[in-house]
Amino acid sequence: MEETKNSALQQNMKYILILIGVAALVLSYFMGYSKYQTDISDIKDEISSLETRYNDLKSKESKRGEYQKKKKEVEEKYDTILSKFDAGLSAKRIIMDCHNIASQVGLSFTSLSMSEPKISWVFGTEKKDGKVNSKDQMSYEMMASVKNYTIQVTGTYSKTKDYIKQIMSDQAKRRVPVSLSFAFDPTLHTVSCNLNVMEYAISSKDRTESITEIPLYNQGINNIFFTDLGSNDNTPQ
Repeated sequence: MEETKNSALQQNMKYILILIGVAALVLSYFMGYSKYQTDISDIKDEISSLETRYNDLKSKESKRGEYQKKKKEVEEKYDTILSKFDAGLSAKRIIMDCHNIASQVGLSFTSLSMSEPKISWVFGTEKKDGKVNSKDQMSYEMMASVKNYTIQVTGTYSKTKDYIKQIMSDQAKRRVPVSLSFAFDPTLHTVSCNLNVMEYAISSKDRTESITEIPLYNQGINNIFFTDLGSNDNTPQ
């Protein structure tokens, strides 16, 4: 009787082991299938993302000519605007500009007073006002500066108006009038004009301020008493 029980138990253990094996196999299958499904889902998502990107690039490629045309238009507009600003605000250049325009128009260039240039805008900063600390300015390649100066000229009213027009447009420099005043001399029938101007410039390593030539003038002679005429002492200096 005992032997029969042991034989039945052994037989049951075989079935149990077979069931455990089958269960393990099924579990392994479902775990592998689940991972496989996950991989398929990830691949489908990646394919969908790539298809979206491909369609976007294809659409952009079809408009390449249009983009290149717009790019060229923007670059030309940028160069046109930039060309209106000089690359610096040197006192020498400003003085000669004002003097040369006065000579061209036919006015007497009386005086010019100016302040030191100030940084008004730094390109490349994320700040909306374009301003940065003075210590940080060297890290930016393009900066806009402004200088304030007051010009005084004397002449006829008509020539004074011509002078103002030239100052505002000469060589496309970006000058902005701040204030203007006139004084009329009834004896000489001349007008004295005081013109306050703000001039802006944009400097960068690729831009050079316009060249200013200062003419040489003869300023007297060595011998003011004109003795020994014909000698080198009377040569203008």
